[in-house]
Parts: sequence; structure tokens; C-alpha cells
Amino acid sequence: MNNLNQIRRGQRFTFSGQDYEIIHITESEILYKRSKGGAPNMLASERFHSLVTSGEIKLHNIELMGSDEQLLLTDEQIKERDRRLAYVQKILNSTSKPTKRSVVNPLIKSIADERQEAAPGFSTVGKWIKRYTSSGYRPNSLVDNNHLKGNRIKKLCHQAQVAMHEVVKNIYLSKQRHSVSYAYNEMCNLYLNGEISRVPSLRTFERYVKNISEHQKIRARYGSLKASKLLRAAGASPFYSRPLEAVQADGQVMDILIVDDQTGEILGRPNATILIDVYTRCIISVVISMRGFSAGSVLQALKLALTGSYSGFGGHIETLHVDNGADYTSQSMKNLANNLGIQIDYAAPNEPNLKAQIERFFKSLNTGLIHHLPGTTWSNPEHRDNYPSEKKAVVTLDQLQSLVKKWIDNDYHKRIHEGTERAPSALWQESASEHPVHVYPMEHIDMLARKVERRKISKGRVRYQGLTWYSHVLAAVEAELIAKRVTRKVDVYIDITNLSYVLIKDPLKRNNFIRADSTRPEFTELLSLEEYQKVKEKLKLRTSSDLERYPTEQLIKFRKKMSMEIELLNDPQSRRLAKNVRKKLQRERQKAKLLSNVPQPETLSNSTNKELKIDMNFDAHNPENLD
Repeated sequence: MNNLNQIRRGQRFTFSGQDYEIIHITESEILYKRSKGGAPNMLASERFHSLVTSGEIKLHNIELMGSDEQLLLTDEQIKERDRRLAYVQKILNSTSKPTKRSVVNPLIKSIADERQEAAPGFSTVGKWIKRYTSSGYRPNSLVDNNHLKGNRIKKLCHQAQVAMHEVVKNIYLSKQRHSVSYAYNEMCNLYLNGEISRVPSLRTFERYVKNISEHQKIRARYGSLKASKLLRAAGASPFYSRPLEAVQADGQVMDILIVDDQTGEILGRPNATILIDVYTRCIISVVISMRGFSAGSVLQALKLALTGSYSGFGGHIETLHVDNGADYTSQSMKNLANNLGIQIDYAAPNEPNLKAQIERFFKSLNTGLIHHLPGTTWSNPEHRDNYPSEKKAVVTLDQLQSLVKKWIDNDYHKRIHEGTERAPSALWQESASEHPVHVYPMEHIDMLARKVERRKISKGRVRYQGLTWYSHVLAAVEAELIAKRVTRKVDVYIDITNLSYVLIKDPLKRNNFIRADSTRPEFTELLSLEEYQKVKEKLKLRTSSDLERYPTEQLIKFRKKMSMEIELLNDPQSRRLAKNVRKKLQRERQKAKLLSNVPQPETLSNSTNKELKIDMNFDAHNPENLD
């Protein structure tokens, strides 16, 4: 195995069914410890390597070991990558002969003039194009591999950056329409008055203003109406030529009532977050849950799309079109998009045409499947008429997820699409052979799709909002930091969809991450940050000691109860129906008590001994009435 030399501390491995993690590495020995606790042990490096080679030791996350690609890019690297990307994309979109010098040289000069910079050479641009296309059109392939040398460009201090941002926002981006020079003079006045310790050069200030989008400048200086008109006059509808060049994401409340798989009580209407590839119309991700729309559900859907885990279709997304809602603007999503070079295009309110394909799919899903399931609520009261949705409801969340997956795989992806006149799956396979798609390993995406918090190491642990995570490696890092007399604060990468463990950036070794597990694993398993905050608010937990007063079993039980309350709060119609069902259940129990000594029923009569059977081979254009 060629990547054994890339093993770092924090690396986990399995031996004889037990999980271990490496605490320290020397040239001749490896210090490791059992993940769940125990005394540290020493193993000769040669012996360790031989056990790995023989397969007796299985390393975790080996996909990331020895990777030449840096996981987290600096601001300067992102800026340089985007500069190169501007040349590559313009050339690929303008000509079918990107290797012909007589065709490419004029394009290079034109792009350089637009960017007001010196034109790169033909050979240099040719190398960029080759790296970009051979990597599956990944922007990060344009980043140089000399990142370990560090950033040699001196940046402005944080104070000057904040001041420049405020000056541009309040002076230049104002209705008075002051010039760049006028705004820069205000920046110099701040320096003369001693409010900042350093003033940027005029060229730096001009570059900062230039990086602001023209639409944002016009909207701030001339008003949103003029900016909107300018945006509409930009040209014809975009044309896409390959998979994942553009992906649309959206979420909707589904037109069906879901019941509890144990009690039969109505839980409400579920929420679906779906991502569609615009070129092939393939569905690359679906997340159906009883939680409301949140940053967690969007992040979960994006993970499935980038790793191709849902339908087998997916990979690196060039542009993601989304709403301008809070769930699409979370820090975790921006971190993921920024590090992978995904451009996020936020649609303006009341502009459904900007996401027409995903809106059309939701309609197809409803008419092709959802409106034919028992317990559907239909799209509006007129269609619903007198249909008794509450009485007919028998579908559980697991059944709905399975049915939607089967319908997409066996019907939608194999049927001729009206927009492309091709079956989505066939068009994807044909296009992917010409334009290879890069699929990320889940471990890579899991590391990047996280919220970053600055926390202090204490006794090998880190805390956040009352939760605690531990690692034996952290204890060793803490000891080294104390010995060097430097701060013990570290960057903690938190997955807002799963609080069972966190990743900690090693402060002593660049591009190395340490996993720390929760001290309450049963409670935090697949626990989202949204759910935890609701539990914390309900129990009035203010400190970590407050949380420790509750047994794990009690927290798990309360977590389930809170999840049901969150589901009902997200949908007023479901809340009303659930209230009616509870009253009906209570009346049935009281009646049963009076008439006989038969134990109280735990399920509703409409869901008892009733099994949902649906033929997934039905014709979507003329489906049978399944209920």
C-alpha cells in the first residue's frame, strides 16, 4: 500500500474487531490506544505496516490518505482558482477546438482585457484546460499542489479588512453614488485619525470593489428595479451541455399524511428536499423527513448528491440554483461550496422560472405517485373534495421513502422526458462517457460539510452548547500546547445533522484532523443541532452540568417526543388532524373501558391489521387508483 507513509496521528484502524486510534508517531514506533479507552500501547512501525499490508489491520478513511488535493483552501487559493476557471470555462463554452492556438489566443486576450490583467500564455491555459476536463470538470483541479509551502503573501490585518468592508458598504454602495477614490479617501481618514493601524493601497481597495458583483453595485447605488431590468436583459436562457453543469434544489411539503408505524397516529405531512440535474433531468438526491426545512436537511441532500449515494447519479456540481432562504445560506453549506468550488446561484423571490425543472418534477411526483396513495391531501381543497385523508392514512415514513425511491428508479428515470425527449438515465450514461463526472468519497464531503466553532481543549475534551466530545489524541495535543505555552483553542468542525462526533483541526500539524466522539453516544447518534436546541430549550438546559443531570434513557425518550412536536409545528394542517386523531383515540379507549375489560388498543382502527401493498409497475401516465 503506497499511502502508508501518509498515516498521521488521529488515524483510526480496526484490529480483531476492536477500534483503535493512533496517538503519536515516531520513525520507528507507533503509539496507539483503544478508541473506547484503555492503556496506550507501542508497536514497531515495520510491524504495523506489515499488519496493514496483510489485511489484519484495516485503516479507516484511506480514501483521504496520500491525497494531493488540499481539503481546505485559503482565500488566495480560491481567488487564483476562480481566475483560472474564468479562462477555462469561457474557452470551452466558446469553441469546440480548445487546443488550436489560432482560435484560443484571441479568446485569452479578450478575457484578459475584461479582467484588466496580463494575459497568460497559450501553453499555460492549455494545461489548465487539460487538468479541468480530465478531473471531471472540478474547479479544484486548477489549484496548484504546492499549498504545503504556506501562504507567502502578506494580508491585511483583520481590523483593516473590517474597516474596508464598512467603508465600501456605507460610502461606495450608497444612493449618493460616490466614486472609488472618494471612498478610499475616507479609508485614509480612518488611518489618520488612528482608528486603524494600517491602510490598504489604492489598488487593493479597487480590487476589493471590483470583486463585488455588478448586480449588487447597481442595486445598492441605483435601486433594485434597475438592477432587475439589467439582469433580465442579460440574454437568452442558459444552455447546458453536460451533466451537473447546473443543478436545481428545492423543498416542498408533500401532499400525504404519514402515520406512526407503531401507534398508527397521524404524524403530519412530511417534507421533501430534492436535487435535479438540469441537463439530463436525473434526480440525484431526495431527503424525506418529518423535520421542517432546515440547513440540516439541505446539507444531507447535498451530501447524497456529491457522493452519488441516492440514485447512482451524482458527483461534483458546477452551479447549484437554490432559493434565498435561511436553510440554503447556512455556514456549513457555504463552507462546503466554497472549498469544492461550487457556485451557488440564489434565485430572487417570486421567480419560479429560475427553477422550472425542479418545480415540474414535484408536479410529476404528485400526479404520478403521491396523489394515488392512501391518505393523500391533494394539492388543493378543490381536488381533495370530500376525500377523507385522515381515515385513509396508512403510509409510514419508511414506506413513503421506499415508494418514492422505487418510482424514481423504475419509472421516472426510464421514461421518455418531454423536455429532453430522452430517458434521464440513458442520457446521463451517454453524456457521462463524454464528460466524466467526479464523485467524491463520503469521508471527504463529511469533513467539509461542517460548521466551524472555536473551542478550548480541556482534559482531552471539547464542549459546545453543553455537549462534550473526547479523544485520546486531544489529550496529547493539549499537553504539547501547554508545554509550548500557546492557546489551547482549536477549530471544531461540527456536523449539524449528526452530533455523535466532531472533527478537530490539529493546531500543530497542517491539514490533519482529529476525530472526537460524544460522551453521550446513545443520545447524540444522528441527533441534529436543530433537534438538540429544541430539547435544550424545553428542558431549560443552560450548562453542561444541567445536561449531565439527566440519564441517557430519559434524554432519548424526550428527544423522540420533541421530534414529534417539531413535526406538528411545521404543518398547521397536520397539527389539526393529529389533534382530531388523539381525541378519537381517547374516545375509543374510554368506550372500550366501559364495555369490557379488554386492554386499551394502542393503534387506530383504520391502521390495525392493514398492510400497504402497491404495485410499482403501474403506468405513471394512467395509474390505477391504489386506495
